[in-house]
Amino acid sequence: MSYKKVMASLVAAAFVTACGDSNTPVETQAEASSAVAAVDTQRIMNAAEEPEMWLTYGGSYDETRHSS
Repeated sequence: MSYKKVMASLVAAAFVTACGDSNTPVETQAEASSAVAAVDTQRIMNAAEEPEMWLTYGGSYDETRHSS
């Protein structure tokens, strides 16, 4: 590999590393799966009890598409 290609690769790697936010938690596949699994039919039917959580596209089975 030429010197220019090696230097370009190092600069690109440094740039990508510097752009990352070290305070952002990394979500694992297991965590993502458990979060998705936590939304079931019963929870959606009782969505009015959790107005801050939009469990479906329209907010609930009623799909009012607005928050209370």
